[in-house]
Amino acid sequence: MNSDLSIQELTQRFADELVQRSRQPLDQAQAENGRLQADLASEQQRGDELQARLTEALERLMQLEQELDREREARQRSDHEVATIHSAIAHQLESAEQEQAALEAAEAERECRHREQLETLRLQLTQERLRREALQQRVEALRSAAADLFSIDLAAGSTATADPALTPPSPCGVAG
Repeated sequence: MNSDLSIQELTQRFADELVQRSRQPLDQAQAENGRLQADLASEQQRGDELQARLTEALERLMQLEQELDREREARQRSDHEVATIHSAIAHQLESAEQEQAALEAAEAERECRHREQLETLRLQLTQERLRREALQQRVEALRSAAADLFSIDLAAGSTATADPALTPPSPCGVAG
Protein backbone atom coordinates (compact mmCIF):
# COMPACT_ATOMS: atom_id res chain seq x y z
CA MET A 1 0.00 0.00 0.00
CA ASN A 2 2.77 2.12 0.54
CA SER A 3 3.72 1.77 -2.94
CA ASP A 4 0.19 2.46 -3.97
CA LEU A 5 0.30 5.50 -1.89
CA SER A 6 3.53 6.60 -3.27
CA ILE A 7 2.32 6.02 -6.83
CA GLN A 8 -0.80 7.89 -5.98
CA GLU A 9 1.25 10.67 -4.44
CA LEU A 10 3.56 10.73 -7.39
CA THR A 11 0.63 10.73 -9.73
CA GLN A 12 -0.97 13.47 -7.71
CA ARG A 13 2.24 15.45 -7.68
CA PHE A 14 2.76 14.85 -11.34
CA ALA A 15 -0.83 15.87 -12.01
CA ASP A 16 -0.39 18.92 -9.76
CA GLU A 17 2.82 19.80 -11.53
CA LEU A 18 1.17 19.31 -14.90
CA VAL A 19 -1.73 21.42 -13.78
CA GLN A 20 0.74 23.92 -12.42
CA ARG A 21 2.71 23.94 -15.68
CA SER A 22 -0.36 24.07 -17.82
CA ARG A 23 -1.91 26.65 -15.52
CA GLN A 24 1.05 28.96 -15.76
CA PRO A 25 0.69 29.51 -19.59
CA LEU A 26 -3.07 29.64 -19.09
CA ASP A 27 -2.65 32.28 -16.39
CA GLN A 28 -0.19 34.09 -18.63
CA ALA A 29 -2.61 33.76 -21.54
CA GLN A 30 -5.48 34.94 -19.37
CA ALA A 31 -3.37 37.85 -18.09
CA GLU A 32 -2.37 38.64 -21.67
CA ASN A 33 -6.00 38.31 -22.70
CA GLY A 34 -7.03 40.69 -19.89
CA ARG A 35 -4.36 43.16 -20.89
CA LEU A 36 -5.37 42.89 -24.55
CA GLN A 37 -9.03 43.35 -23.62
CA ALA A 38 -8.08 46.43 -21.56
CA ASP A 39 -6.06 47.70 -24.53
CA LEU A 40 -9.01 46.92 -26.80
CA ALA A 41 -11.41 48.76 -24.49
CA SER A 42 -8.97 51.69 -24.36
CA GLU A 43 -8.63 51.66 -28.15
CA GLN A 44 -12.42 51.43 -28.51
CA GLN A 45 -12.77 54.41 -26.19
CA ARG A 46 -10.14 56.32 -28.22
CA GLY A 47 -11.91 55.20 -31.40
CA ASP A 48 -15.22 56.50 -30.01
CA GLU A 49 -13.54 59.77 -29.04
CA LEU A 50 -11.92 60.04 -32.47
CA GLN A 51 -15.27 59.20 -34.11
CA ALA A 52 -16.94 61.96 -32.04
CA ARG A 53 -14.16 64.41 -33.01
CA LEU A 54 -14.41 63.32 -36.63
CA THR A 55 -18.19 63.82 -36.53
CA GLU A 56 -17.68 67.31 -35.02
CA ALA A 57 -15.03 68.09 -37.65
CA LEU A 58 -17.33 66.89 -40.44
CA GLU A 59 -20.20 69.00 -39.08
CA ARG A 60 -17.87 72.02 -38.88
CA LEU A 61 -16.64 71.26 -42.40
CA MET A 62 -20.23 71.15 -43.65
CA GLN A 63 -20.95 74.46 -41.89
CA LEU A 64 -17.83 76.00 -43.44
CA GLU A 65 -18.80 74.68 -46.88
CA GLN A 66 -22.29 76.17 -46.46
CA GLU A 67 -20.74 79.48 -45.36
CA LEU A 68 -18.38 79.33 -48.32
CA ASP A 69 -21.31 78.63 -50.67
CA ARG A 70 -23.22 81.59 -49.21
CA GLU A 71 -20.16 83.81 -49.59
CA ARG A 72 -19.68 82.63 -53.18
CA GLU A 73 -23.33 83.35 -53.95
CA ALA A 74 -23.05 86.75 -52.27
CA ARG A 75 -19.86 87.47 -54.24
CA GLN A 76 -21.52 86.36 -57.47
CA ARG A 77 -24.49 88.61 -56.75
CA SER A 78 -22.12 91.43 -55.86
CA ASP A 79 -20.07 90.83 -59.02
CA HIS A 80 -23.28 90.79 -61.05
CA GLU A 81 -24.44 94.03 -59.41
CA VAL A 82 -21.04 95.62 -60.05
CA ALA A 83 -21.14 94.45 -63.67
CA THR A 84 -24.67 95.85 -64.00
CA ILE A 85 -23.57 99.16 -62.48
CA HIS A 86 -20.50 99.28 -64.75
CA SER A 87 -22.70 98.54 -67.75
CA ALA A 88 -25.17 101.26 -66.72
CA ILE A 89 -22.34 103.74 -66.18
CA ALA A 90 -20.80 102.83 -69.53
CA HIS A 91 -24.20 103.25 -71.20
CA GLN A 92 -24.76 106.60 -69.47
CA LEU A 93 -21.25 107.69 -70.38
CA GLU A 94 -21.80 106.68 -73.99
CA SER A 95 -25.16 108.50 -74.01
CA ALA A 96 -23.57 111.56 -72.41
CA GLU A 97 -20.75 111.49 -74.97
CA GLN A 98 -23.26 111.17 -77.81
CA GLU A 99 -25.34 113.98 -76.33
CA GLN A 100 -22.19 116.10 -75.88
CA ALA A 101 -21.19 115.39 -79.49
CA ALA A 102 -24.70 116.31 -80.66
CA LEU A 103 -24.62 119.50 -78.58
CA GLU A 104 -21.20 120.39 -79.95
CA ALA A 105 -22.39 119.71 -83.50
CA ALA A 106 -25.52 121.81 -82.90
CA GLU A 107 -23.39 124.57 -81.36
CA ALA A 108 -21.01 124.44 -84.33
CA GLU A 109 -23.99 124.59 -86.70
CA ARG A 110 -25.45 127.55 -84.77
CA GLU A 111 -22.08 129.30 -84.83
CA CYS A 112 -21.84 128.65 -88.57
CA ARG A 113 -25.38 130.00 -89.09
CA HIS A 114 -24.61 133.01 -86.89
CA ARG A 115 -21.41 133.67 -88.85
CA GLU A 116 -23.36 133.34 -92.10
CA GLN A 117 -26.08 135.63 -90.75
CA LEU A 118 -23.47 138.07 -89.47
CA GLU A 119 -21.73 137.99 -92.83
CA THR A 120 -25.09 138.48 -94.56
CA LEU A 121 -25.87 141.39 -92.22
CA ARG A 122 -22.42 142.90 -92.86
CA LEU A 123 -22.97 142.52 -96.58
CA GLN A 124 -26.44 144.05 -96.26
CA LEU A 125 -25.01 146.83 -94.08
CA THR A 126 -22.27 147.45 -96.62
CA GLN A 127 -24.85 147.46 -99.45
CA GLU A 128 -27.09 149.75 -97.39
CA ARG A 129 -24.15 152.07 -96.72
CA LEU A 130 -23.30 152.07 -100.41
CA ARG A 131 -26.95 152.79 -101.26
CA ARG A 132 -27.06 155.53 -98.66
CA GLU A 133 -23.87 157.02 -100.03
CA ALA A 134 -25.28 156.75 -103.57
CA LEU A 135 -28.54 158.25 -102.32
CA GLN A 136 -26.61 160.98 -100.50
CA GLN A 137 -24.72 161.69 -103.71
CA ARG A 138 -28.02 161.79 -105.64
CA VAL A 139 -29.52 164.06 -102.98
CA GLU A 140 -26.53 166.34 -103.21
CA ALA A 141 -26.69 166.20 -107.00
CA LEU A 142 -30.43 166.96 -106.86
CA ARG A 143 -29.81 169.79 -104.39
CA SER A 144 -27.14 171.12 -106.60
CA ALA A 145 -29.48 170.75 -109.59
CA ALA A 146 -32.30 172.31 -107.57
CA ALA A 147 -30.02 175.17 -106.53
CA ASP A 148 -29.02 175.61 -110.12
CA LEU A 149 -32.67 175.56 -111.17
CA PHE A 150 -33.56 177.92 -108.36
CA SER A 151 -30.91 180.34 -109.39
CA ILE A 152 -32.11 179.96 -112.97
CA ASP A 153 -35.67 180.45 -111.77
CA LEU A 154 -34.65 183.48 -109.80
CA ALA A 155 -33.03 184.92 -112.76
CA ALA A 156 -36.03 184.06 -114.86
CA GLY A 157 -38.36 185.20 -112.09
CA SER A 158 -37.06 188.66 -112.01
CA THR A 159 -37.86 188.96 -115.65
CA ALA A 160 -41.16 187.16 -115.23
CA THR A 161 -42.49 189.31 -112.43
CA ALA A 162 -43.85 191.57 -115.01
CA ASP A 163 -45.90 188.71 -116.50
CA PRO A 164 -47.83 186.74 -113.80
CA ALA A 165 -48.73 183.93 -116.22
CA LEU A 166 -45.10 183.05 -116.54
CA THR A 167 -44.61 182.88 -112.78
CA PRO A 168 -44.54 179.32 -111.53
CA PRO A 169 -46.96 178.41 -108.79
CA SER A 170 -45.61 178.80 -105.31
CA PRO A 171 -44.82 175.65 -103.39
CA CYS A 172 -47.34 176.71 -100.73
CA GLY A 173 -50.09 176.90 -103.32
CA VAL A 174 -50.41 180.72 -103.20
CA ALA A 175 -49.82 182.67 -106.37
CA GLY A 176 -46.90 185.01 -106.20
